[in-house]
Amino acid sequence: MRLLQNLYVLTGPVFGILSHVYAIKYSGGIVMVDGGIKNGSEESIAKWLGYWGLEKEKVTHMLITHGHWDHAGLAADYREKGARIVAHKKELPWIEAGGPPPDDPEQILWPPCKVDTILEGDCKFNIAELEVEVIHVPGHTPGSVIYRINLDGKDVWFVGDFFPPEGHPAHGVKHGWTGDQFFSSRDLIESFKKVQRYHPDMILAGHGYLRVDGCADIPKNNYNNILLAFPSR
Repeated sequence: MRLLQNLYVLTGPVFGILSHVYAIKYSGGIVMVDGGIKNGSEESIAKWLGYWGLEKEKVTHMLITHGHWDHAGLAADYREKGARIVAHKKELPWIEAGGPPPDDPEQILWPPCKVDTILEGDCKFNIAELEVEVIHVPGHTPGSVIYRINLDGKDVWFVGDFFPPEGHPAHGVKHGWTGDQFFSSRDLIESFKKVQRYHPDMILAGHGYLRVDGCADIPKNNYNNILLAFPSR
């Protein structure tokens, strides 16, 4: 599905698959945001790259929002093909081990992958003409990040599982999934507090709806919702 001139979603719930993978075409090839599911996302990614005539473009970078199996599952595959893997340093234990700690109740494994560019805190970096702003938003996981990129004059946010926006502006936003043992409601509240001042044009989450309009006030309006969701923290 084409979202902007050079922005595509290649897999996800609209295709009958759990998590979204996004592709940004730029002068040097393709940047992928998140890596989908090993033995689950490959066919859809290949199909839709082919449909849009992008199958011959090289995937040069994969930006991972956080290190869960449904977001980093294909990282090793793409790194073997030459892509640079980008993730926050606090997600390295999952990504480079190819699975969660032994005491995690959900023991889903995937191919381990070395991270080439290790992020710390809030930062910016460039991939040719693309300027990528990283907003560190711990809560869902300790190293969850938002990738903020200006595309076609729009402030586009790739938020992973920080929050899945609802389908109508009045519906607001849900908080992140709390099933991981490293989930922190306190950190999540602070992260929502941090992003209140922003007014994105598009919010593209790891799951659920794709919000391509009516997003400007979502970060601000839903800070109270998060406080109500976790009153005791």
